[in-house]
Amino acid sequence: MAWWRARNKRRAAAGRATRQRWDLHSTAWQPWLRRSPVGVELFTWWYEADGYVGLVGEEAFRDHVVDLLCRASRRDCAAAGLGCARRVDRACPQPAVCGQDPRADMRGADRERGPVPGACGTFHGYWRDVGLRVFFSDDDRHRAVFWRTGNNPPGLWVNGNQVHADVTIESWGYWVGDRFFVVSAEGPAGHPEQVYGPGELVTKIVSLLIFDAHHASSQLLVPRSTENWETPRVVLHETALSVYANRDACTAGKADRVLPVEPIGT
Repeated sequence: MAWWRARNKRRAAAGRATRQRWDLHSTAWQPWLRRSPVGVELFTWWYEADGYVGLVGEEAFRDHVVDLLCRASRRDCAAAGLGCARRVDRACPQPAVCGQDPRADMRGADRERGPVPGACGTFHGYWRDVGLRVFFSDDDRHRAVFWRTGNNPPGLWVNGNQVHADVTIESWGYWVGDRFFVVSAEGPAGHPEQVYGPGELVTKIVSLLIFDAHHASSQLLVPRSTENWETPRVVLHETALSVYANRDACTAGKADRVLPVEPIGT
């Protein structure tokens, strides 16, 4: 039948285009991708973003790519062509290193941290007016994904959970103790030291958004009038999170707040 022959021609053409795309980009990563269905799907959706957005719409495209990123490994991200901690604006520059299997004598975080085999811990992607960032915890158990469209505030997902969609946040953060993800957020308007100006966050005094990956819960810490959080830092000390106003306060051990947390095993 004519329709059957036409369908087979379209499939053959699509197959040739896919093979050409793979040959141009991911030859060095093909041994890894053959063992990683999530990596293949992430690669395909990211490189065919125009087609998938046209098919499912921008919101569904974002939700699916974020879901893939929350399940992907570091090497999946590198194989998909995302920029890494060593080169933000283009694909992984060292697939010969990051694409290797970890050595048998490597343990824990060393198996997954660049430049040793296993790739970097931070990845970046850009498509049209979309920007994304992925932050892996050192133990490789958790992922935080920022997604930003145009000049809109970024959204944050940690392990697939969207975090405080109603809060304006920065588009980067950091892991504390491989359990807590910390990101700065807009500060309070009524703070006596508050000043507004340019930047991702327009407030000089910021709040802190902390996500607990162990409980899949989050809390927003708003500075009191006596807490001048311009560049706050959060540090885990055994069973407590300490919040410092800045690096100097952290070095001096002068915490503004101490938040008790139970051990992971409890």
